Amino acid sequence: MHPAIAGSGNYYAWLFRTLAPRLGQRVLEIGPGWGQMQALITASGRTYRAVDTDPGVIENLIEKNPAPPGSFICGDITEAETAALFPPGSVDTLLLMNVLEHVENDTAFLAKLRALFPGCRLVLQVPAFPALYGRMDKEAGHYRRYTAGSAAAALKAAGYAAQEIFYFNFVGAVTWFVSSRLAGFTLNSGETGRAIRFNDRFIVPLSFLVEPLTRRLAGQSVIAVAR
Repeated sequence: MHPAIAGSGNYYAWLFRTLAPRLGQRVLEIGPGWGQMQALITASGRTYRAVDTDPGVIENLIEKNPAPPGSFICGDITEAETAALFPPGSVDTLLLMNVLEHVENDTAFLAKLRALFPGCRLVLQVPAFPALYGRMDKEAGHYRRYTAGSAAAALKAAGYAAQEIFYFNFVGAVTWFVSSRLAGFTLNSGETGRAIRFNDRFIVPLSFLVEPLTRRLAGQSVIAVAR
C-alpha cells in the first residue's frame, strides 16, 4: 500500500484497540507490511515476531525496531523450514492484516497454517465486499475482497472453527469506493496519499463513532478470529 499508510496513527490505534482483546500473548504477524502493528503490540507487553517473503519488509523492521535476534524472519511461513523457526509454545496467535487477499489459493494457505501451527488462534483482517474491488485492488495484487460469509467459508474449508467475524470501518468503505471506483486513484499517487492522511485525521473519528451500529452490516474490512 501507499507509504502514507505507515503514518495512519489514528487508524492503527483504533484497529489495535479492536484486536487487543482477541490476541494472545505471543503474536506472530505474517506479512507485517510497514510494521504498523509492531510497536502497538510490543507496548502492550506481548511478544511480537514477524515473517515475510520480502527481504525489504524485514530489513525495514530490523532497521526501525531494535528487537532480539530472530524476531523478524524472511521466509515463506508455509514452508516447514521457516515454520520450524517458531517452535511449539513460542507462538499462540497468528496475525494476518490484509494478507490473505494476496494469496491465490487462500484455503490451501490457511490449511497449511493450521497444520504447521496446531492450536494457535488465527486473527485475520481482509478487505470487504467484492463490489468495492477497483483499480487500487488490482494494483495491490488483490485476488479478491471478502464478505463475512466468504471469509467464514474459507476458514471452515481449511479446518478452522470461526469464533467471531464482523465488519470494520464502515465509513472507510465509502471513502474507498469513491477513491478507487469513482475517482480512479492509483495506488501510489499523490491523491491517494492525501486521501489517506485526510481519512486518518477526520474520517477515522467518525468511523469509530458509528462502528457499534455497523459492524454487523458492512465495512471496509472483515475481521475474523478462529481456532
